[in-house]
Amino acid sequence: MKKITLLVILFLFVSLLSATKLSKKRILYVNSYHEGYLWSDEVQKTILSILKSKIQNIEIKTAYMDTKRNTKEDFKMNAALDIKKMIQEFKPELVITSDDNAAKYLIVPYYYNKKLPFIFTGINASAKKYNFPSKNVTGVIEVNHIKEAIIYANKITSINKVGTLTAKSLSDSSDVNRIKKHVKKQVISSFVSSKKEWKKEYLKLQDKVDLLIVGNVEPIYDLSTSSKEIKDFVRKNTKIPSVSWNTSMRNIVLMVLAKSPKEQGVLGANMVLSVLRGKDIKTIKIDENKNARIYINLSLAKKLGAIFPFDVMDNATFTK
Repeated sequence: MKKITLLVILFLFVSLLSATKLSKKRILYVNSYHEGYLWSDEVQKTILSILKSKIQNIEIKTAYMDTKRNTKEDFKMNAALDIKKMIQEFKPELVITSDDNAAKYLIVPYYYNKKLPFIFTGINASAKKYNFPSKNVTGVIEVNHIKEAIIYANKITSINKVGTLTAKSLSDSSDVNRIKKHVKKQVISSFVSSKKEWKKEYLKLQDKVDLLIVGNVEPIYDLSTSSKEIKDFVRKNTKIPSVSWNTSMRNIVLMVLAKSPKEQGVLGANMVLSVLRGKDIKTIKIDENKNARIYINLSLAKKLGAIFPFDVMDNATFTK
């Protein structure tokens, strides 16, 4: 009798382990870029940390499309096909994506309005270009604080012409279009693809505009190795106020109104948790980042003689 009882207990124990294994939550995280790209790394780190702390039995795989460094169309499409094959083999219950290329090359052509749920983060400005949300897709758009940056800049200088200096990319093109909507002034836009072009356009715009809005320089400059080079160039040649929305630019421009990758991560993780706990993804509305962190570069402020209002100074982090 005891032997039978022990066998029953053993059977129940093995069954419980099997059930636990089967109920494990499988999540695939698709990063449009590469490991080491600071913004998407921080979003990813935040999301995965929250999920692992909230769900005990979870298996997460991460895939990198590497489309920031590889911009050719065939590379992007092949990267998406590799992820599609991974999804077929891994069979995740939900897929998280970061940034536009995962949406454009993976979700839209292969999974739009299908059964598998997707939560996106970091789609720039609007998800309408992908017809999101859909019955299986929602997420968090990434909104740059362009309007606020221009309002603050108006407090320190008289603006008649605005210049934009950005890398040639889908996200930077979207940002420039938003700038043109918010600025009721003449806008001169420069798109560059090399350090030499960036420096040439920077110098040219110093004499053509009253305010320079600088987009992300990281596609051109590896700031981990070239930060001193670009900082020295800017400090030597700056004549006008400059603003940006990217934290990594805080040592290169006069003022940054920065988005928070952690905020993107928290918003995205909460959506994932809601779906995993049984909420219908169709009922989850697209959200966007709202908080801005102000950085003021004291070296450039001193050179330009820029005087900021007290309310700006009180809420700022200072850099050199």
